[in-house]
Amino acid sequence: MNKELDKFKEEMIDACPLFFERIRSRWCIECPNNYHGYDIGPGWFGLIREVCELIEMKNRVCISEGKPTFKAVFLRRVRKSLRFSVSAYNPDPVLNKLIELIEEKSKTMCEICGERAQYRNGIKSKLKILCDFHLNETIREEG
Repeated sequence: MNKELDKFKEEMIDACPLFFERIRSRWCIECPNNYHGYDIGPGWFGLIREVCELIEMKNRVCISEGKPTFKAVFLRRVRKSLRFSVSAYNPDPVLNKLIELIEEKSKTMCEICGERAQYRNGIKSKLKILCDFHLNETIREEG
């Protein structure tokens, strides 16, 4: 999964350079193998891409208006959902609501395939929000 994660990371940095500016400068030193220090499964890539591209569009508007931009601090799974941390000197309630909705949606998306899922306790896997198929696959692999 790390190769897939590394490829996704590079795609996101290229697609959203304003949003990932802070991470771009530190990535190689701090986070050589995962997404800003934490593994994120490919099932969430589309969700992350969606919100990051919207934030990047918002950043372009901010620049044209002479306002501060939004920067990624981290994206990671915290307990039972995806978490976005964004620094902003220009608070935006719509953007905050969007991030809240995306984080909530991640609670029911398989981290591997993106299908409907739930948090699975009692497994050794780093990825815990799994659909039935990937839960069974994980249990077989751990077996």
